[in-house]
Amino acid sequence: MDLLSGMQVEMTKVSNIRENNRASPLLNHLSTVSEGIPALAWITYDLKPAKFVSEMVGAAEFYGNRVLREYREK
Repeated sequence: MDLLSGMQVEMTKVSNIRENNRASPLLNHLSTVSEGIPALAWITYDLKPAKFVSEMVGAAEFYGNRVLREYREK
């Protein structure tokens, strides 16, 4: 777990950026990254890490689709 502490710190920073910029017009962009970044923690799962990664990708894809819809005509 000591090896993962640095990664956890950086993942927390990503989450904090999103939380500190809730009024930003780029919130969906920030949410896409913030929701997807926990997929990097798949190495901490003993059982079925693929399912965990799939869930994180799905969460990021939700916000990514919002970005695509918003900028479709721009």
